[in-house]
Amino acid sequence: MSLQNSKFKPSAKKLLINWGSSTCPYSEALNFYTAHATDKITAFNLLKEAEVRVPPFTTDKEKAEKWNIKHTVLARTLVHANSGKGIVVCNPQSVLPEAPLYVKYIPKKAEYRVHVVNGKAIYVQQKKLRKGQKHGPICTHAHGWIFATQNVFPPQDVVDMAVNAVTALKLDFGAVDVIWNEGREQAYVLEINTAPGIAGTTIEKYTEAFKHDYQ
Repeated sequence: MSLQNSKFKPSAKKLLINWGSSTCPYSEALNFYTAHATDKITAFNLLKEAEVRVPPFTTDKEKAEKWNIKHTVLARTLVHANSGKGIVVCNPQSVLPEAPLYVKYIPKKAEYRVHVVNGKAIYVQQKKLRKGQKHGPICTHAHGWIFATQNVFPPQDVVDMAVNAVTALKLDFGAVDVIWNEGREQAYVLEINTAPGIAGTTIEKYTEAFKHDYQ
């Protein structure tokens, strides 16, 4: 957030919303402090402590190499990134790169983005692969995935984990990426986005929630 030459002055009549900045100067803003959410290692540790289900993770390369004997491991070479940047997919018995974080890949039946405001899920989208694109472990726009909004019916555990994740990181709102493993019948939180891309219905949902809960 750059405030150089800004004439903005906060007041009780103005609702301040910090959209993803880790250096927000206004303590009264929603999501005033987001640094613990944007750092992948810190976020995973806090979520685990709060008993929010996340994939197994480690900062120990030797431990990750043991996982990698039989399992796919995602090496996170960047811990302050989004849209799948910095993720190296290491199939079983690969040579793992040096990375600050390693995550054991959890097979998924589906992946969702759950938008949460003030402890409530306000909107749920499902990530689906565009026609003609190849399926892969990283579900981002760059890899051929889009957000579907029609006929989206997530298991309750998906919604519960998302709401609990936002609460655990002491956020007022967040868009939570959650996968669903059908075999285990369990949801796993991948990350919480504090500045999600919004358009159309998503803007309307956030606006309605902010007005209802904070004005």
